[in-house]
Amino acid sequence: MTTTLDGMVIDANATMCSWLETESAELVGKDLSSLLTGASQLFYDTRYVPVLRLRGRVNEVSMSFARADGSSFPTFVSAHVPKADDETSARVQLAVFDARERRDYERELLSARRAAESSAARVEVLHAAGSQFAAAHTRDEVGSILADAARRAFDTARASVLLQSDATVELRAGEPAPEAAHHVVERALAESSVVVVQVADELDEASVRDLRKERVETIVAARILAETDALGLVLLTFGRPRPWPEGDSELALTLGRMAAQALDRIALLDRLAHHATHDQLTGAANRLLLEDRVAEEESRSRLAGESFAVVMIDLDGFKAINDRHGHHTGDEVLRVVAARLQALVRDEDTVARVGGDEFVLVCRGANTADAERIAARVRDAFAEPLDVAPGLQLAASVGFAVHSSSTPRTIAELLRDADAAMYRAKAHPEASAPR
Repeated sequence: MTTTLDGMVIDANATMCSWLETESAELVGKDLSSLLTGASQLFYDTRYVPVLRLRGRVNEVSMSFARADGSSFPTFVSAHVPKADDETSARVQLAVFDARERRDYERELLSARRAAESSAARVEVLHAAGSQFAAAHTRDEVGSILADAARRAFDTARASVLLQSDATVELRAGEPAPEAAHHVVERALAESSVVVVQVADELDEASVRDLRKERVETIVAARILAETDALGLVLLTFGRPRPWPEGDSELALTLGRMAAQALDRIALLDRLAHHATHDQLTGAANRLLLEDRVAEEESRSRLAGESFAVVMIDLDGFKAINDRHGHHTGDEVLRVVAARLQALVRDEDTVARVGGDEFVLVCRGANTADAERIAARVRDAFAEPLDVAPGLQLAASVGFAVHSSSTPRTIAELLRDADAAMYRAKAHPEASAPR
């Protein structure tokens, strides 16, 4: 037979027509897939077409054609695309062999049918996982989806998803990996292929003993790859020795690539969200996030009955630094200032940059005495030399306002009063921080 690359029949010889009990004119123009039985249609879509497009050749695969009387005609099919054909006009040459008398191939035919059925289940797993990955919003959600998909795809109750985080790999979904399997994790992160370990054959006696206590006979680890970067891995454990054909590795890596795409998308969204709410130069909160944090603290203050402080900071002499040393040095000074301020406050407090050289602290639970101590620490921090340029020194004007049940303020009033206090401090640098 001859078909187009898309599978449309162009020609079928007399032998093929006699096998299918039809005329050539009835075959020409039909899709090859439509001439096949149901199981062979699935095999055609999931194996024949991808392999043909990838390699330009398919060698002796088992497919059954549907005859006009409803019976099936078992065949072996080899196909190739002549190299001279270009992509747009490529024709596929098929050699179709009668398999009815090939008794030696009965097991292979059965195996092919089972593989087709397995392929259908796996296509369903991939389809379901793809939809879920597309809707995931967090790394943990991606991990849970991948662990669940791996359990269903490989018929195991135990799957662990470990994701790379800075220099460590940590469990994000599924069951904790057995202690004796940790070296398999390390090996898998270093290798590009899927790592399959048959416990009884490959591990030392102590590891075998420990793993068998947890009913583990086979361990499989597949990396989650984004291009060439490993984002983590999925670790599968089986309670019996389990063969691992190449198709299983392809499926595991495909699930990993789908998870990697979801992780990349989430990371991009996180970066965009961070850029929208943070100062690009210093990494401090910007005015938008500052207003949200003040509103959050005001709400918390009303519910919990605790106070909080807003501390305004303006750098004295910053313009002279820009004029004398250049804007590159000025930018570095601002980064150092933001880092020093961050070191002065707790994780639950907020450091924001709201202007060229203006910073704001939002300090949870701080009363007036606390705010005075924070203001003093800020001034002391600026007394320390800056290791940005020789002889560089800065000072800061600091003012604050406190919100409490006894001195309630709206958000606008709180920011306004802290700003006014800071300007009073600038006018009277010899005084302590006004409030």
